[in-house]
Amino acid sequence: MLLAQSGDPRRAWEAYAGFVARLIGENVLSCDDFGSQCTGFFRSDRDQATLKNFAAFLTKFVGLYKTNEGDDRKFAFLLDFLSDFCSDL
Repeated sequence: MLLAQSGDPRRAWEAYAGFVARLIGENVLSCDDFGSQCTGFFRSDRDQATLKNFAAFLTKFVGLYKTNEGDDRKFAFLLDFLSDFCSDL
């Protein structure tokens, strides 16, 4: 994965969170499509570092989305699922 190959994966994932929040904020990407992509991400085997980075990405994304006056209730189901799934991260 391209983000994992970055010199600073944490920063790359944070930048990606900002990019995705902007796409959703501008209605380029729908909340439903984003949720489907996130749940699909977990259907493949991922190493522990990638899962931790992805969990941090989601946390950063929700924070940025809320900061930009987005309705985080749109992601309640997704976040509930991921919090259960990623509870050991």
